[in-house]
Parts: sequence; C-alpha cells; structure tokens
Amino acid sequence: MPRERGVLLIAAVIGNALLGVISLAFGLLAAVATFAAAIDLADLTWVGVGRTIADQLGADALSALGTFGIDPAALVAEAAAQAGLIEPGLIARAVLAALFVGLALFIESGVVALAAAHALWRANLARPSRLLTLNAARLLAVGLFGLAIAGAPQPIFGAWVIVGALTLLALDAGRRAARRS
Repeated sequence: MPRERGVLLIAAVIGNALLGVISLAFGLLAAVATFAAAIDLADLTWVGVGRTIADQLGADALSALGTFGIDPAALVAEAAAQAGLIEPGLIARAVLAALFVGLALFIESGVVALAAAHALWRANLARPSRLLTLNAARLLAVGLFGLAIAGAPQPIFGAWVIVGALTLLALDAGRRAARRS
C-alpha cells in the first residue's frame, strides 16, 4: 500500500532539502573565502596599517606631515607598541577562526537538513523518529534566537523558522492522520 503524503509533508521535505542545499553551499563558499582572507591577513602589521592610512591621506596631507617629520606608518606602529597591542594579523586570524567555526555549523546544518528531508520522505508518520522532531525544534529555536539577536528580519533565520515550524506541523499532521485510521 503506497504511503499517503500530505501537502505539509511534501512542503517540509522540499523546505528541508532547499535549506540543506543553501546552507551547505553558503557554508562551503564562505569557509573558502574565510580561509583566503586568513591567508591575506596573516602578515598584517601595524606598520602596514599605517601605510594604508598614509595611502588614503593623499599627497598634500603626506607632504604637510613630512614637513614636520611625521611618518604615519611609524606613528601607528609606535602608538600600537606603546599601548601593548598585538599585531593585527593575529587579531584578524583569531576573529576569522571564530567565524570559521560558525561557518562549519552552516555546513553541518546543511547536511542535517538534507538527511532530515530524506528521513521525512521515508518516515512512518504514525511513529516518526524523535530525531526528526528534535531537528525541527532545533531549526525553529535557532531561527527564533537568530531573529531575536539580529533585531531585524534575516532571510536565513526566517527560513529556519519556517522550515522548523513546517516540519513540526507535518509530523503532527501525520500522527493525527494515523490515529484517525
């Protein structure tokens, strides 16, 4: 006897699959970009920051500073040394490492969402796996938390809320239909 799949279940499967593909693609692309940025910023020094500032000042401002013997690059490096600041390359790498961990979670969420789509399609909705319910609740909670932190609508968090709620509704509808039978 073929399994009856309602509109909610089909929408939940499609939503999980799309969320999985988007999260996985975004996570992988952003991880590669983060790695490339980490390589570019690895050798950044305070002298380099000072040179960048000097390049932005323009020729007239540099010539006026040069009249008084002021070198912006050396000034920035000396100020950073007196303040005891670590090199900006180390700071950038630490920030990028934390960002990379967050991006790895996008990759993990993408894989889990694809697995959830597959499991939903094959699920016995009379007794669905608790992992499907837990995953749907996780999507809903993370999406709501992300929206609360962002303080403004964010498409990815909105998608997590919608897919999580849709999956919970589909699982509940399947349980109810099984009880009626």
